[in-house]
Amino acid sequence: MPLFRAVDCAAIRILPFKETATVLTGDAQFNEGDLLPRPVLRTPEGSGADVMASAAFKNGRWALVMRRKLVTGNADDNALQEGQVYRVGFAVFDDNVSNRRHHVSFVKNIEPGS
Repeated sequence: MPLFRAVDCAAIRILPFKETATVLTGDAQFNEGDLLPRPVLRTPEGSGADVMASAAFKNGRWALVMRRKLVTGNADDNALQEGQVYRVGFAVFDDNVSNRRHHVSFVKNIEPGS
């Protein structure tokens, strides 16, 4: 299953003129300020491709599994060590509603290799 990243649409606008329209494909190029009618999914590259994820909705709940190498080799990633405890937090955005719900977890401990 391919992993995709959605383009950040926070500051994007569209001009309602035919001459400014473009087909929404994964290869489409946009300028700062363009407004998109929906997120455009693209395959992540570089450091953004380090984390693989899958999710499933069952019995009214989401289950998310994320994984990555302990040492990615990318300068902007922290190297992780097996048996070491790391404190993390998660945030989830629900943009399918008019009020843009934002959920934040309590601090969680993760221990690779346990």
